Amino acid sequence: MCSGKRRRFTAYTYFWNQITRFGTPIFAVIGGFLLFNQYRKRDFILSRFASSRITKVLFPFLFWSVFYIIYKDIAGLRAFPSLGTPGEIIDFAYIFVRGETNYHLYLCRWYSSFISFFLF
Repeated sequence: MCSGKRRRFTAYTYFWNQITRFGTPIFAVIGGFLLFNQYRKRDFILSRFASSRITKVLFPFLFWSVFYIIYKDIAGLRAFPSLGTPGEIIDFAYIFVRGETNYHLYLCRWYSSFISFFLF
């Protein structure tokens, strides 16, 4: 809606929207299978597993979350929170941890759930 025109969705765009929605669940299932298969063949060491997941999931998640917060603040899409009160800090932490700084970061939260399930 940048140009002031309203987006038009057609049967074609709805079709492609729906047909491509299976990608994220399939990615998660394949990732879970590969993770399970990797540790089925060798000894499971919790410290090695945790450090591997922190470097592969947590660091990129933190980087991209901060990137999108700064980008959206500069672009005027969302104001950076003031963090002046404990309630604002809690709200910001909640949004950050849930992966709501940008729409696709929810996948990291989903992936974390799979890792938790795998551990326990």
